[in-house]
Amino acid sequence: MWDRITRDAAVVAPVQVDEVAGHLRLDEADDHPTLSQLIDAAALSLENYGGFSMESQDFTISLDRFPAWEICIPIGPILSITSIEYTDQDGTPDQVVGSSDYELDPEGGRIRPVQGASWPSTDLVYNAVEIKFKAGYETVPSPLQTAVIILASALFENRIDLDEIPMAVKFMVEPYRRARFGA
Repeated sequence: MWDRITRDAAVVAPVQVDEVAGHLRLDEADDHPTLSQLIDAAALSLENYGGFSMESQDFTISLDRFPAWEICIPIGPILSITSIEYTDQDGTPDQVVGSSDYELDPEGGRIRPVQGASWPSTDLVYNAVEIKFKAGYETVPSPLQTAVIILASALFENRIDLDEIPMAVKFMVEPYRRARFGA
C-alpha cells in the first residue's frame, strides 16, 4: 500500500549511553562511541519490529495514488496529520485534501474520507500523494526504554552472533506493537 516512508529527522535515542554502560557494568568510556551506535541501532530495530516511533517525530509517506478506501499508516502512535497533498489528474501538484474531508483513527493508524466523500483522483505519476504526519510517544514508555537497553547490551556482548531479537525484548515490545497484516 505505502511506497515510501521517510523520517524527517534522525532517530532519537530513548536512552543514554550511561544507562547501557551501567547495565553492562562497564567502567571505561572507551566503549561509549560503540554503545551510542548500538543504542541507535537497537532503537531503530525495535521501531521497525514494533511499527512505532519511540519519540515524537515527523514522517512523510509517499504513495503513487490514493487507495480505494482507507490509508493504513504503519507507524504509530499517530499524534496528528500535518497535511495530505497530491498531484491532481490534470498534473497540478500540491493540491491539498482539507482536514474536514478525512477522518483519522489514531490508534489504528487509518485515514479515510469522511462519510459520503472519496479520495480525489490523481495523475499517473510516481509519488502523486504525500502524507505528512507526526507519530511517536510524547514520553517513551519505560518497557520500551528497557528493551533498548537490553537489545543494545546484547548487541555489544554478541558482536557477531546475535541472529534475532531476544525473546525477553520481544515480550517487552509486544504490548506496544502495532498489528500489521503479514507481520
